[in-house]
Amino acid sequence: MCKRSKRLSELLNVLADAEQLVMVSGDSERMVTAIAHDSRMVSDGAMFVCIRGEKHDGHDFIRDSVQRGAVAIVADKEYIPLNDGIGVGTTIVYVHDTRRALALLSTAFYDYPAHQLQLIGVTGTNGKTTTVHLIAACMHQLGKRVALLGTMGVGAWQSPMEKLPHTTPEAPIVQEHLRKFADAGVETVVMEVSSHALSQDRVLGCAFDVAVFTNLSQDHLDYHGDLDSYFTAKARLFIEYAVYARDEANKHCVGVVNGDDSYGKRLMKLAKLPIITYGLHSDCHVCVQHMDISDRGTSLEVKIRAPIIGCTAQLNLTTTLLGRFNVYNILAAIATVVALGEDVVATADAISNFTPPPLHIGEFLVPARARPVPF
Repeated sequence: MCKRSKRLSELLNVLADAEQLVMVSGDSERMVTAIAHDSRMVSDGAMFVCIRGEKHDGHDFIRDSVQRGAVAIVADKEYIPLNDGIGVGTTIVYVHDTRRALALLSTAFYDYPAHQLQLIGVTGTNGKTTTVHLIAACMHQLGKRVALLGTMGVGAWQSPMEKLPHTTPEAPIVQEHLRKFADAGVETVVMEVSSHALSQDRVLGCAFDVAVFTNLSQDHLDYHGDLDSYFTAKARLFIEYAVYARDEANKHCVGVVNGDDSYGKRLMKLAKLPIITYGLHSDCHVCVQHMDISDRGTSLEVKIRAPIIGCTAQLNLTTTLLGRFNVYNILAAIATVVALGEDVVATADAISNFTPPPLHIGEFLVPARARPVPF
């Protein structure tokens, strides 16, 4: 854990500015040493934020958090303290939405680390993990200090990865790792952004430089209910988060969108940021002119025409990655480099020499004749 502390009143100001603060009961000048959403992670001086989940309600664990040393409780405005073990020394902060409050508090507690980083978020049903690693390889090739966060865990590029509870974990975990990266001199962070994370505000406060959309198909409908709701969650990265990056971090976020995907085309009409498209068709900014996929590997001739960036180039690539779906992942990585204004030609070797992480290798190296496996 990063050792740090903030005065509670400073954090309350953040909630007030975001129109989340309803009322405060207790001392607002005490020091807060951590932000926690899980009572088991509470330590002395922590602020415990009560989240209502699918199976558990954080309000049921207030007594436990106080016993573990919580000095402040963030609760829904409807919460009525009864016999929760809250003493006179515990401050209760009432808010409109505890999930949004958790993200806002975490971002402020760790001093807005995403503002100091080049942050790339990748969302979509399939291909997120492959695309994140391909982008990281390209940025490393360009001399950047790179870190990743996603399905494979969190850590610096080509270093041991720390496991995460979810592809995109809760806001305190995301912000803590971003702060560690910023303090360690990491320049670029590439992260998977799940639909659950977007709908639950886990990455609220993350200022993205590039938002990448791979594709959308039927998945997670047990949670989202229908495809339209699933799409709406994904689209937040290109609407709400793009506006946040511009207005709060002075970043000019660029969208990278699969132009062959029907939901990608729909997204382009809604996005609040400039878009670079990629795909197999020639009307995309990053497209394939020639493709040869065999059991030995893939050869590509890629044409780039991105007037919004002022980039025109052609790449000839060979890679051991197989399958048409991996061609899309490669194109997404190339388009991301273009969106960042970097030398895309210099990344050809990174793509050609790309080696997937051992635990995920079966999802990268799939025979061309085999049916792609979603991941």
